[in-house]
Formats: sequence, structure tokens, C-alpha cells
Amino acid sequence: MNNLEIIKANPQGFCQGVIRAMRITKKALSDKDTKRPIYILGSIVHNKNITNAFKCLGLIEIKEDDLKNISEGTIIFTAHGISPKIKKLVVDKGLSIVDATCPMVEKIHNIVSEKSQEGYQIAFLGKANHEETKGILDISSNVTLVKDDLTIENPQSKCLLVCQTTLSFPKVLESYSILKDKYPQLEISNQICNATFNRQKAAARASRNVDLAIVVGDKSSNNANTLAKTIEESCQVKTILIESKDDLIGIDFKNIKKVSLTSAASTPKIIVTEVENFLLNEDTKKDINFLEYLKI
Repeated sequence: MNNLEIIKANPQGFCQGVIRAMRITKKALSDKDTKRPIYILGSIVHNKNITNAFKCLGLIEIKEDDLKNISEGTIIFTAHGISPKIKKLVVDKGLSIVDATCPMVEKIHNIVSEKSQEGYQIAFLGKANHEETKGILDISSNVTLVKDDLTIENPQSKCLLVCQTTLSFPKVLESYSILKDKYPQLEISNQICNATFNRQKAAARASRNVDLAIVVGDKSSNNANTLAKTIEESCQVKTILIESKDDLIGIDFKNIKKVSLTSAASTPKIIVTEVENFLLNEDTKKDINFLEYLKI
């Protein structure tokens, strides 16, 4: 791919919430005083390279249903947050807790909890079945998920709209406008994550006037998928989401002179470097030690 120009978005990659969660988890695993076994409730972040690396260090990934069979050890809560009901269950079982919830997600939990107690109906704009969504919906019976057609079931006179932290910022603003027109009584708490917004804005800026936009991230990550969709819709450019340089094999770059390169908030830097080297014909074919994925 001679003479290929690469425009790298800045910032990109790990956000502070991911870095914090990884550091907390690494510390728990290395601390001899942490009660064993050490479990994590769900994926620490949505990136299989990171989750597999932590498994190599002894971290055991579980689901909520598995809690009934666990009687000792430590439970780590992921960056996506956890519902008060599950937290109480873990406490009642006498298990140790390490909380790696992203502070931004925790802030939304606090707002939802406080406003629910004040009698507000909480309308949550988010992706169904996402860990962050499930944790927030379980805070109170007053919390309902905004439907795909942007309607709120049985809207109340006191209604507050909050949203998932990793949504597309332009889409959130568009949804806010539509929902406000439908429900004039709706109050809005704009809690979209600054890191998410800044990465989306930087990626769109880097992707102007390119022939191809490349997003490096896990395909299970809402953050990665939203980032790719935001670029494609805002820049009207072909955008591909790849998990590694191997996904570029077979792509015809003959008529591609300029590409943009960015990565999701849970993507290790080493993978982006590999992709860049591949694009520049500098692929070293070096085997990566799993610990490389955990460098922060």
C-alpha cells in the first residue's frame, strides 16, 4: 500500500473509565490479601483481547445466575456498573466486593436513584440488554426504556430523560429533540460521556475527505459500533470496523489514497499499532504476549 496517507484521530483508544477499571482489576489480582477465587460479573470491557488476558491472570468471568453457586471469594463489578439489587445480593452472601464502575456511569446511577425517590419517572435512552442499561433499569420500578420508535410508555407529568454513556452524540441530540416535541413535560439530564463525545468528534474530524475510515474495536462493543456509525453518517464515507490487522487482508486498496484510523475506548494500543504497520507495509509479524494488551 505505497503512498497511503493515514490520518489518525486524536484522542482515541482507552478512556479514563477503562483505564481505571483495568488498574483496579490488576491491583486486585496482584494483591495477596484479595480473597480468592476472584470473579468478575460480566466482561470488564467489551474487548476479547483484554478479557482473555485477564483470564490468563486468574480472573474468572461469571454471569448473574452464577452468583447462587458462589459462597466465597471476591466479586469485581465491571466499568458498566451494577444494579443495587445485585450488589445487595453479593453483600448478603458475604462476598468481598471490588467496584470498578466507571465514575460517569455511577453518576447516572445516583441521578436515577435520587430522582426516582422524588417521584420522577425515568426514561432511559439506551441499547436494550447492554450491561449499563440493565444495571440502570434495575434501580427502580420507575425506570423505563425508551422504545426504538422513540416513545415512552405511559409518560408521567414528572419525567426525566437520561441516556447510556456510549451512544452517538449526534443521535442523542436528535432523539432529545424528537422526544421533547412529543413530551413537553420531559426534563433532560445530558450525561453523555465526554470521552465518548470527544472521540466521536475527533474521529469525524479525521475522516473528512478520506477514501476509507477504519475503526479498530471489538465487534461486540457498543462503543466501537457507535463510533463507526457516527463516522459513516457524519462524513458520508465508507467505514469499516475491524478487530485486528487480519481483517484488512483481502481488501483492495488500489484506489484508496487516504484513510482515517481510530479505535474504540476499550481497544489496546498495541492492536492499533499493528494495524497501522500493516497499512504502511511494515508488518513485523511479532507474536504479542497477552500482557501487552493490559498496558495502560
